[in-house]
Amino acid sequence: LAIIAVFLIRLGAQENPDFDWVEQNKLSIKIWGIIIAAIYVGASIERSELFKSIWKFSFTKLIVSIAASGLIVYSTGKAASAVNSVFGVDASSFPVTLVFTTAIILFHLIAPFLFAISAAIFVHLLVLLAWIKAKLNDKTYELPPFHSFMFSIASAIIMYYGWEWSKNELSKERLPEKIYLMAYALDFNGKHHCKNIKKDVSVVFLGANQKSVLATPSALEDFDFSTFFTASVYIPSQFYRLE
Repeated sequence: LAIIAVFLIRLGAQENPDFDWVEQNKLSIKIWGIIIAAIYVGASIERSELFKSIWKFSFTKLIVSIAASGLIVYSTGKAASAVNSVFGVDASSFPVTLVFTTAIILFHLIAPFLFAISAAIFVHLLVLLAWIKAKLNDKTYELPPFHSFMFSIASAIIMYYGWEWSKNELSKERLPEKIYLMAYALDFNGKHHCKNIKKDVSVVFLGANQKSVLATPSALEDFDFSTFFTASVYIPSQFYRLE
């Protein structure tokens, strides 16, 4: 897994790839590489004796469950407030946007704890140093600590991108832009039968009876996931609510 992760991240980071398909999907390839690296690191930590000894206690599982539930509830509340601040209506009108905004805020809450992986990296680096020392002293050492080497690389990748995304592409300052883009692509609908609204204007229906709509003042150009992740967009200062 670690080798595949490094390969995908390296492939997605190429400036001028040889294949057009790679050029068109660079960001997706890189993200898949990071996901695989996270799976590898998580599985490695789960298999460690320290984790097994802590996780076998029911109290530990209870605390983790409570903490996870609290993080999700808090993130959902913050996401609803963020969506409301952009559109000025209840966030329940944007269910898909609310879910993804919750995920982004949850990422911000978890990101600082990624640096806790550095403690595990330190242990694996000691193993690497012990192997190098044994080789220099001509002592027998069965095999190179390949797992320790790949774990250190995969963990460093996760920490780097976790820090970079939380400060740039997925920063709190750019969250309103991401909310607007997600809502426009996933919740607003250009196909409606509102007589007093032009056909090319995207709307989202409000309330349980759906007798009123929120309309976008301007249309956005078609965009893909790569554009969403990296581009900046102007957020209208006012959205039109019509009956």
